[in-house]
Amino acid sequence: MRWFSPTLLVSQLRLARRAASASSRFSTVSAPNSKLSDNHLKVGNFDFNLSNINETGLLRVLNSAKDDPNLALSFLNQLKQNGVSLNVNSYAALVRILSHWRLDRKLDSVLVELIRNDKCGFSVMELMEAIGEEEDAAVEEEHKRSFLLARVSSALVKTYVSLGMFDEAIDVLYQSKRLGCVPGIKSCNFLMNRLIEFGKTDMVVALFRQLNQLGLSANDYTYAIVVKAFCRKRDLDGAAKLLEETSSVFAYTTFIEGLCLNGKTKMAFALINDLICAESLSGDALGFAFGMLVRGFCKEMNVEAAEEVIFKMEEFGIGPDVYACSEIIDRYCKNLELDKALSIVDAMLKKGLKINCVIVSSLLNCYCKMGALHNSDADALWLEALERFKEFKDMDIFLDEVCYNVAFEALSKLDRVEEAIELLKEMMARGMVPDVINYTTLIDGYCLQGKFADALDLFDEMRAKGTAPDVITYNVLAGGLARNGHSEKALEVYKSMKNEGLEPTAGTHNMIIDGLCSAGKIEEAKEFFTSLEDKCPENYASLVKGYCDSGLPKVAYRKFVELNYPLPKNVCFKLFTTLCEDKNCQGKALTVLKRMWAYGVEPARSMYGKMISKLDNVREAKLVFDTMVGRGTLPNLVTYTIMIQTYCRLMELQKANDLFEVMKQRGIVPDLIIYTVLFHGYLKLDKEHHETGSVQGGDVINGKAKQIWKELAAACIEPDVKIYTVLMKYHCKIGNLDIATDILYRMIECGLKPDNVTYNALISAYHRKGYTDKAATLVTELSGKDITLPEHLFAVVKRAMKTRRRSQHWK
Repeated sequence: MRWFSPTLLVSQLRLARRAASASSRFSTVSAPNSKLSDNHLKVGNFDFNLSNINETGLLRVLNSAKDDPNLALSFLNQLKQNGVSLNVNSYAALVRILSHWRLDRKLDSVLVELIRNDKCGFSVMELMEAIGEEEDAAVEEEHKRSFLLARVSSALVKTYVSLGMFDEAIDVLYQSKRLGCVPGIKSCNFLMNRLIEFGKTDMVVALFRQLNQLGLSANDYTYAIVVKAFCRKRDLDGAAKLLEETSSVFAYTTFIEGLCLNGKTKMAFALINDLICAESLSGDALGFAFGMLVRGFCKEMNVEAAEEVIFKMEEFGIGPDVYACSEIIDRYCKNLELDKALSIVDAMLKKGLKINCVIVSSLLNCYCKMGALHNSDADALWLEALERFKEFKDMDIFLDEVCYNVAFEALSKLDRVEEAIELLKEMMARGMVPDVINYTTLIDGYCLQGKFADALDLFDEMRAKGTAPDVITYNVLAGGLARNGHSEKALEVYKSMKNEGLEPTAGTHNMIIDGLCSAGKIEEAKEFFTSLEDKCPENYASLVKGYCDSGLPKVAYRKFVELNYPLPKNVCFKLFTTLCEDKNCQGKALTVLKRMWAYGVEPARSMYGKMISKLDNVREAKLVFDTMVGRGTLPNLVTYTIMIQTYCRLMELQKANDLFEVMKQRGIVPDLIIYTVLFHGYLKLDKEHHETGSVQGGDVINGKAKQIWKELAAACIEPDVKIYTVLMKYHCKIGNLDIATDILYRMIECGLKPDNVTYNALISAYHRKGYTDKAATLVTELSGKDITLPEHLFAVVKRAMKTRRRSQHWK
């Protein structure tokens, strides 16, 4: 057996490596063919005893391989694979070789291995010290030693950062200073950037303030990073103060970005103007800054200001790019300002800018959202979305799966799912693979049309082509089946979903409950709800809503009061509204309102108004009104009108008048409706005084009614049919039929058209007073007008008209 020779071993390793690969000098090599037998390592044709390998021999091998780093790395890997423990000096020699040849990735992998291996017998800082000692022994020049340690410490900082070990990375910076070397500022910048990504902005600022002590000098990127940290922690003053220390364009553009992200885009605009005047910002940096302004203004929903920035860019010869324009278009679309979005698109096309699929999807989605909100115009909007889709497709704009999906949705809403299927085939022919969203949209379209066999076929096709359905797909399918009365099939889909390993969500359960309730299958919905092991508030909410939709408000209320936690606001609103529609459930509606207060769920202002209008108790009505104000919901004109009308209805005229004055003091301008309410209230009370013979009291109230009428005229508000009718009915009830008749003709002279209520009031008054001839005359005048009389009144007037015709005939 040959005696161990480091030089010979290296030669054998070289031969084995070269035979295994003809790649370049520094490419990754395969490990030489080796195996361990009786403590012997065989490499190629070379056989040696591992028990004879000592530290000195290892270091000699590594030093002999310093001109071939891949060989050195391969050698150590073989030793480790054969159970040889490597000490700190062996790794130090390897790290020196890799650093010398700037093989950063291989160095990183070695450092990661050492950091993760807590059984290597030495610390990373001990490795650093060993590297310094070996280098000192091998190289006399101190600057080479420091350069090597700086490279290794920089690599070590980055490695710790990549592993998320930020405290250890910072410790390396301080320990390197002790060893007399300074890592590069780039590694420190890398560390600070990652700290920001993890939200550790305070650590960034603290580290920046220690740079001088660490022997590091901040560069332009360092200042930009620290400015970003200040902006992320919303310390804009701190960022502005830091800018006094640098003239870095990167730092200033980063600050501009931070201002925009913090809702200070106007301030950012002013800063850009100052930098332009100082000739400190131009070219690409100015274009980037303008782009940030566009995004900032769009985020703040100030789209007009964003458009001004576009004009400003053109003044400086910076053509607005597609991305800046797409931000504005997207914001207009989210605001449902479709016309403005389309005008931007037209302007882009005139300037020769290309439209991309992001812009197209924003526009098409806007059509769909508007269609969902405007039921009366829904079909027209869906059709226009399809026309736009075809128009953009004819322009050779690449349309992705998102754009096609909007077209699928539009066709589905228009009951044209078969056309959507053809469009799906076209999409696939263009090389696009439909995703789960595309399939789910089409399945939903079939469900909307009640074509469940087709929906299930498409579901199977989707799975056969390798697209796994997700929770939403199952929700759509199960909900559609339940909604159309196919409860058994819906439950089969539900079970299939669970068998596939998908966990049903609250949304899944809710869609089945909602669907069963919509189909009138209340008992099935209740049974499904009862079968759920883990019921959540959303499930209870769906059941309560389902009961309401099925016309069972009392059952819904009982379920509601059983709960000890709040339901979503929309469900509370649904229950409350349903209860208010039932005259026997007003108290229950008030209980729902009080429960919402107790649970911290703020009722909508309309709920307060509806409740007040239904109450017959002044104290309770005032309680609801005062609670609304106390909870921070200020009443508007409508709410004041409802409360004043309630006071008038319950004959609390003084309270109505006081509240009216409070409303005006708050700066809310009265309208004709509220004047009509008060006017009617005072006239109603005046009528009661006439009936009881309290003439003096009647004169006072009559004066109040006159005051309201004068105030109406002073406000330049023209009376309408309703307030004239109120006045006419008042005179009819107190017997002033001549005045009532004059009021009717005064209305007509003013260009108003008396309605059914007006004519019925006067004709009824004629009938009560026995003036059937006058009633008959008025009915004759109404011939050809769309006026309907009550049956009993019509019969009386008809007899009177016959009597008059007979008398005229005999004459």
